[in-house]
Amino acid sequence: MENNTIIKTSLDPRSTFDKYEKRPLINAVTTESYEPKPQAHNSKIIIESIIHGFDNFRKFSRFYAFMGLVAGSFFSSLLAVDNLSQLFPTFFNGYLQYIVPHFFMHLYIVGLNQLADLEIDKINKPYLPLAYGEFSFTNGVITVASFLFLSFGSAWMIGSKPSLWSLLVTFVLMTAYSINLPFLRWKKSTTLTVMAHAIGMTTSFNIAAFMHMKTQIVVII
Repeated sequence: MENNTIIKTSLDPRSTFDKYEKRPLINAVTTESYEPKPQAHNSKIIIESIIHGFDNFRKFSRFYAFMGLVAGSFFSSLLAVDNLSQLFPTFFNGYLQYIVPHFFMHLYIVGLNQLADLEIDKINKPYLPLAYGEFSFTNGVITVASFLFLSFGSAWMIGSKPSLWSLLVTFVLMTAYSINLPFLRWKKSTTLTVMAHAIGMTTSFNIAAFMHMKTQIVVII
């Protein structure tokens, strides 16, 4: 009888249940203490999205190509200065008025070129946002059209005729160079490519920059 009593006691279901009943409580407390904070996780996602967006814009804008215009137009603008007193702040304010609309035009040109060469870029330049699929074709068209509007709109607000003429010449030549329409797509011809770039660069890098500074800045002084 004593042996039977001992067996019953060792197999008592209440003791087994009590032993395992406490384990989920311990695990629950441990898991809860290591849960990540939702706010910190959301902030990390937002920061990563912003960095990713800037990186896509860098690839889209091809900013290194714009530096040639910055250097060329800057030194051409300096030729309009007669004395050092005209440099601060008038010269630099006037130069910003010239370069900002041309930066928007640069974004229009590189964007249009990527739209026109989308299938080619998927093979040769797959890292570009449009070719990689980061931007849809529709979003690309809207973005490029917006930059064109900003370019002419900002130049119109500034009221610089040399800047407006430079933008118009660059727009016509570079659109004809890139867009795939009858009698256009000048990049297929070496002669037309050289002509378009030579006229466009001479106008925007040198002539228009100099005339803008003479008419808008130096004369006012």
